[in-house]
Amino acid sequence: MGRRLRDLRNGFRLPAGIAPANLTGDGFGSPGDHALTEFDASLDWSVVTWLRSVSVLPVLVEGVLTAADARHAVEAGVDGTVVSNHGGRQLDGAPAPLTVLPEVVAAVDRTCPVLVDGGVRRGTGVLTAPAPGADATLVGRPALHALAADPERGVARTRGTHSVPMRCTGAVPHNQVVGRHGDFRRVMVDVFAPLARLGWSACWLGTAAGALSRTLRLLRSPEERRRNLKSELLLTRLSRARRRIDTVQAMLSHVADVYVSLPEWERGGPSWQLLANALKVTASEQCPAAVDELIELIGLRHGYLRHQPLGLERALRDLRLPR
Repeated sequence: MGRRLRDLRNGFRLPAGIAPANLTGDGFGSPGDHALTEFDASLDWSVVTWLRSVSVLPVLVEGVLTAADARHAVEAGVDGTVVSNHGGRQLDGAPAPLTVLPEVVAAVDRTCPVLVDGGVRRGTGVLTAPAPGADATLVGRPALHALAADPERGVARTRGTHSVPMRCTGAVPHNQVVGRHGDFRRVMVDVFAPLARLGWSACWLGTAAGALSRTLRLLRSPEERRRNLKSELLLTRLSRARRRIDTVQAMLSHVADVYVSLPEWERGGPSWQLLANALKVTASEQCPAAVDELIELIGLRHGYLRHQPLGLERALRDLRLPR
């Protein structure tokens, strides 16, 4: 999503029936128009306090381009700032992130991490961006390309060691190294692989739970009043779908708790690997089965027709992507 001048000039619109898999509603035909409608001019720095009240996750603010905004972010209590102009698409006169990075770093004064984003495609960008003071460089496009080409393995292979500039420098700065020298396999086994299994399982669970929520809303809507909501067959199918989703939810919570409680040296052990693999297998089987139950329950008209709001067929297709 976002404003792209080429799209505006060419009148680009998404084909009918194509919509984001992770967003609900309509109005996505023109990505630029949708982005404009989503802007909320009433937002202020108090939203940081609200975010902290509803989530324990770290709060980072992206789009900081001035020292004043950096100071406001620090005063609001953010956990990190991201120097970014959002690809330079929203305002054609926005400064480049590397241009304003030094003043933002000075304003933050080591109160929280400063990350830089925008246009980093190669190792030269990763090596250059930290020079003015950034704590880390965000790399988005290469990871997305790798994800599309070969999901988990593709992203895992997007490594700095494949970069000629990094090889020519002889070493990556010590504060940019993940793990000790030659320790990449352990980091992959102990950190990246477990988080990938948890992440995939959470995505599958969210897709199936969203399908169930949309189905329940439809069943309660006026157009479905003709259905007998006390039908034993209907309630049985709903309960089966809900049971499958709850099973994955419980297992995901358990595996996440186990991972957090394990000492670092045990996170790559056989027992943990078996548990993480069991979660992935269970989620990959139970979540599509739950959506299948919903399609049988609601009927093919709502389950498969392109323009129906439920989008169960899209959910099922997403869940059956190669794992």
